[in-house]
Amino acid sequence: MPSRTRFVRALRASVALLALSLLGTGEARAQLLTGQIVDSASTQPIPGAVVQALAGDGRVLARALSDGRGGFALRFADTVGVQLRVQRIGFRPRIVPLEAAGTPMTVKLIRIPAFLDPVRVVALQCRRRGRTSPSGLIEQARAGLLASVVARDVNPAAMTRVTYERRYDSRGRRVVFQRVRMDSSESSRTSFSAVNDAAGFVSRGFLMDSEDGAIYFAPDAETLLDDAFSAGYCFRVMPPDRARPNQVGLGFEAANRRRGRIDVDGALWIDTVARELRDIVFEYQGLQPAIQQERPGGRIEFATLPNGITVVSRWQLSPVGMEIDTLPGPRPGSVRYIGEVFRYESGGELARASWRDGTEWRAPLGRFVGQATWADGRPARGLIYVLRNTPYRAESDSLGRVVIDDMIPGTYQLLIVDRDLLEVGLSIGTNIEFSMARDVVEMPLPALTADDYVTARCRDQGRYNPDIDQTYLLVRALWDDGRPVEGARWSVRLFERDGATEVEAGGESGSDGIMTLCQNLVRDADVEILVVAPSGLGPVARRRLSAKTTIVPVVFTRP
Repeated sequence: MPSRTRFVRALRASVALLALSLLGTGEARAQLLTGQIVDSASTQPIPGAVVQALAGDGRVLARALSDGRGGFALRFADTVGVQLRVQRIGFRPRIVPLEAAGTPMTVKLIRIPAFLDPVRVVALQCRRRGRTSPSGLIEQARAGLLASVVARDVNPAAMTRVTYERRYDSRGRRVVFQRVRMDSSESSRTSFSAVNDAAGFVSRGFLMDSEDGAIYFAPDAETLLDDAFSAGYCFRVMPPDRARPNQVGLGFEAANRRRGRIDVDGALWIDTVARELRDIVFEYQGLQPAIQQERPGGRIEFATLPNGITVVSRWQLSPVGMEIDTLPGPRPGSVRYIGEVFRYESGGELARASWRDGTEWRAPLGRFVGQATWADGRPARGLIYVLRNTPYRAESDSLGRVVIDDMIPGTYQLLIVDRDLLEVGLSIGTNIEFSMARDVVEMPLPALTADDYVTARCRDQGRYNPDIDQTYLLVRALWDDGRPVEGARWSVRLFERDGATEVEAGGESGSDGIMTLCQNLVRDADVEILVVAPSGLGPVARRRLSAKTTIVPVVFTRP
C-alpha cells in the first residue's frame, strides 16, 4: 500500500523589492553643488564614492554617488553650516566644509594601507572569536554597503532579472523540480533586497512559520548597514581563506541566542585589491538538529561597475525541510512516521541592466543553440521550442536554428509548442533533458507537429496503420479554469452523402481530458461531437475534417 505523504515544512524563499526613501532632499532647491572625488596620491578620479551634504545638526540634506569620472552633483536647500561627508571603501572618510555655491569642489581621499586600521566604531565585538579588533573593517564595510544603498536611490536602471526555485532529491544531487521566471522593469532601484528591516530580523529572526510552511529570509546590504543590526549582532574578523586571495571577511553572529528564533551566522567579504564588496555568505542557526546538520544558508554576490555603482548580481538561498512519510505501524490501526530531509533552493541573477549614463551590465549566463530538422533532413522552420516551467522559448528560423539566451545554470526539459495543440493546452514532449552551465549547449532537435503527437497516441492504442493515409480527431474536455475534465463521455457522428453514421460512442476521457479517434474517419467530411461531463452536456461541436488532424476543445463551466 503506497504511503501517504504530507509536507511538514514547505519552503519558500522570499524575495521582494524594498522601497527606500530619499533622504532630506528638501523642498527648496536653491543650491547646486558639483565636484570631483580624486585619489590624494595619484589624483586619479574615484568612482563609487558616497557624497553627503550634512546640516549643522547632522541631518542628511542630499546624497550622491561619484560617477566613472569621480564627478558628483548635489542639490539641496541653502543651509548655514553645511558640510560634506565623503566615503569610499578602501579610503579614509572625510568631512570637509562647503565651498561657495557654484564653485566646483575637488575632494581628495587618502588610500588606506590596511582595512584593519583602528577607528572609532559603535558596534558589538564578538568575544571568544579572535583578538583582532574588527572596528576598522566595519567602517570600510559600511562605506561599501552605503554605496550600494545610495546607488538604489540616485541611479535607477532598466533591469531584467531571472529568478528560480528548485527542489532536490533526498540525497541533494538530482533536481526533481525546477521553475524559472523572468521579469523586467524600465526603472528599478534594486535587483534584490530584504523583505524585513534589520530591527525585525533582530527581534523575530530570519524564519517565519505560515500556513504554507516555513518562510526563510535573507539579509541585504541595508540590513548589515542598519544600527539596529549592529545592536543585536556582534562582528569579528574572519580567518584567512585560501579560496579567497586578497579578501578580508567581516563576520557577524547574533549577540544573544534565543530559543525559537532563527538567526544567521555569516560574513561579508571585501576584495582589498579591487576595494570592492564581493559577497555575503551565511548559515541559518537554531533549527532542528536533523535540518541544522545540512547547513542551510545562502549567498548574495555584488558587482561593482565602471560608473561606481554596486549592484547585487546574484543571490541564492538554500534552506532545508523535512518530509514526513506516514506508514502502517506494527499493530493494527497504528501508524509510524519517518522523516526525510530534503533540500530546496531559491535565487536569481541580474541578467541585464542599463543606466542613463550608458553603463551596461550583462551576466555571464548560458546560451542554448539547437538545429531543428525534418525527418528528410530539411531545416524545420517556424517551430516553437520551450523549456518546461520557464519563460525560455524560441522559434526556429529559416535555417531551423533555435537560440535561447540568458539561461541560468540548471537542468532543463525541452518541449515543442504546436499552435493547434496550444488551443487545447497541450505541448509535445521530447526525451531531451540537459544541464546548462555558464556556457553554450548545442544539439540537434526533433521536428514534431500536432500530427506526430496524435499519431503517437493512436500508435499507443494499437490503432495506427502506416500504410493508410488516416485522418485523426482529438477532443479535449476542459473546465473553464483550464483544468482537464476526467471521466467525460463522448460520441461522434460522421456526415457523408448517404447520411450520418455514429463512429464513436461511449468513449471516456482520462485524467488529461483527452479523447482521440483514429479510425473510420473520412477526409473533408463533417463530424458532430457531443461530450457529456459530470456537470452535464457540453456545447455540441461540428467540424470539417479538412486536415490530417482535427483538434477540438470542449469547455465546461464548473458547477
